[in-house]
Amino acid sequence: MRHDDIGPGIRIVGVKRKASIVFRIDDDLVVIMRILHRGKSLGHEDEDEDLS
Repeated sequence: MRHDDIGPGIRIVGVKRKASIVFRIDDDLVVIMRILHRGKSLGHEDEDEDLS
C-alpha cells in the first residue's frame, strides 16, 4: 500500500503479522527504509529522521 503522506513513493507491506517493511521503488531498485517489528510506529517522538 502506498503512503505518500509519509513520503513520496513510500510503501508499507506487512509480513505474517510480525513485521512491517517500509520501502520505496526507484526505477528498477527497491530501497528498504525500515523493518518494523510487531506494530512499531513510524512516528516516535524521539525520532527526528525523515523518510523522504
